[in-house]
Order: sequence, then structure tokens, then C-alpha cells
Amino acid sequence: MMLDVEILKLMDDISNIKDFDDSYSFLTMLEEDSRFTQVSSLKYFYKGYMIENMLQVYSEVYVQKLKFINTLEITSAPKFIDYIKCGQGESFIITFLPGCEDSLPLPYSQFSENVTDVAKKIFLDDMRKLSTYKVIHSYAAKDYNYWTVRSKDGHILLKDWECLSRIENDTELQEMIKSIEEKLYNNVKI
Repeated sequence: MMLDVEILKLMDDISNIKDFDDSYSFLTMLEEDSRFTQVSSLKYFYKGYMIENMLQVYSEVYVQKLKFINTLEITSAPKFIDYIKCGQGESFIITFLPGCEDSLPLPYSQFSENVTDVAKKIFLDDMRKLSTYKVIHSYAAKDYNYWTVRSKDGHILLKDWECLSRIENDTELQEMIKSIEEKLYNNVKI
């Protein structure tokens, strides 16, 4: 995958962050740049890329989860691009949302009518694939708050993959898959 020139420049800028003041200045620059959309206080979107500031104590585990998910080719997850540690225990994680180069994914609860049967099948196959490894996005089965839809084709993406959890109990895991399936095909309102 060829990275956007602006993302390469940002990665270089991030690698020069030495302390909280530098980090704050960098985040302020992103906030003030109209090309970037602020998703949350420490997360920004640019042409399909997410740039997220996080403490290393949390980010190291998250990066391992992203790398694992990417080896399984889970299409509802972002693609891991880079992990940059910077001064005083901070880090930046850069991911990419394929198919979202033009816009952020939309909330599923408001745009579920855009989701095709093919997209539903692909999403359910992703969740089943995860379950064979005894892991699941723990909030995907609970409600639609973590579900999003690509505007161009109705593909379902999940956000906040830090929520990936190991579930040893097969019955509990199958109940979660069943809950996801019901939400997809019965349009269950929560």
C-alpha cells in the first residue's frame, strides 16, 4: 500500500515529538488544519487515515490487537499503518480505513438501509472468523454504537478495536455471534 505524502510527512513530524508540549502543539496543528476532521479529542481523520494519540501503556496492547486482526484480513477493521512512540510515554497510532478515502464512515443506526446483503454476509463472516480464534469485538454484539457504514458501498466497519476481547466460553461466544446476526438480519432496535 502506497502511503499518502501528507501522512508520511505527519509520521516524520510525530517522530520528532519529545514531550507533552510538542504533542499538544502537534494536536493543535491538526485541529486547526481544515484538511483534518477531529473524530474525538485525540483522534483525527484524513483521507481514510486515522491519527490517534494514546498513552503507550494502552497503545502497545492495541497495536498488538490491530496486527492480529490484520493477519486475519478482517474487513470490518482498520489497517494498521504505523506505531510511533514519542516522549514521556505517549504514542501515535496511524491506521487506514479502506474505502473511506473521501469521507468518514457513517453511523450504522442512521444509515443501515445503505447496507447490502453482501455487506451483511461479509461482516458476519468477519465476526465468525474472529470467533474461531476465541476473540470478538466485545461491544459489537451489545449495540450499534460501534458499527459504522462506508458511504460508497454500505460495507460495515467497527470502530474502537481496543475492545477486542478473548472469550474462552464457547457458549458465550456463540451467543455474541447470534446477537450480531440478529441485529444484521432482523434490524433489532436497541
